[in-house]
Amino acid sequence: KFTIDGVGVKASELFDNFCAVSAGPEDSEILSGAASRRRLFMDIYQSQLSPAYLASLSAYQQALQQKNAALRQQMDGSLFDPVLIDYGVRVIQARRSFIAALQEQAGSLYGDISGGEELDLSYQPSVPLPVDAGSYLSDEEVRTAFEEKLAASREREQMLGSAVVGPHRDDIKFTIGGHPARSHASQGQWRTAAVALKLTVYQLLRDKREMSPLLLLDEIFAELDPERCLQLIASFSRFSQIFLTTAQPPPEPLLENGRCFTLEAGRITEVA
Repeated sequence: KFTIDGVGVKASELFDNFCAVSAGPEDSEILSGAASRRRLFMDIYQSQLSPAYLASLSAYQQALQQKNAALRQQMDGSLFDPVLIDYGVRVIQARRSFIAALQEQAGSLYGDISGGEELDLSYQPSVPLPVDAGSYLSDEEVRTAFEEKLAASREREQMLGSAVVGPHRDDIKFTIGGHPARSHASQGQWRTAAVALKLTVYQLLRDKREMSPLLLLDEIFAELDPERCLQLIASFSRFSQIFLTTAQPPPEPLLENGRCFTLEAGRITEVA
């Protein structure tokens, strides 16, 4: 349930008035976890970049639920394909744009924090697109590709009783130093990459929405070596107000440029 000034609002209305970016230990799962975690990452922040995306995603998910219900009952699930395609094309195109923007900035920021390592990411739609996902594609081209893949998968969907093609099966591919991040990267590399992604999302939101998002950072120095911590702190100058929480004493440079508070026994006290 969301409220603004005590008045209940829909999630889409909340995104019209407020945006925030949070980063914490669990974000390593964006690189190391299941594809569903990466789709959630895309959906949360693309919805803030474009509230219309949330409406398209919700309509797609509703049609998907209806199709799956029909397939489970051995009914013709293809009756729902026109709606799936209409909204699925919008979701695919928005995700393509989002990942392209992330790729451009996150790789550079990751290199700064990591001391020159290379981070690459690419959108992996379940609908095979006719050209590289970073190239221009019209809505009609995406629609045609979606229609063809659905037609080719119809028999399999009837057999499995669920939809196997569409944005609900999308993924993001990450590589660090040319190697798959999920299987070859260290915990520190996962953490560094996740923080770079979130800080890049902050920049995208600030530029697109023309407002400074709330930036919430929780235990972001865990599993980072001292050099990466210092490089990360140096990157903070690009951002406005930051709220950072940690169970350990913060690095000295943070104390020089910010205000520090302790929370103990329910009391908040500023450290002089």
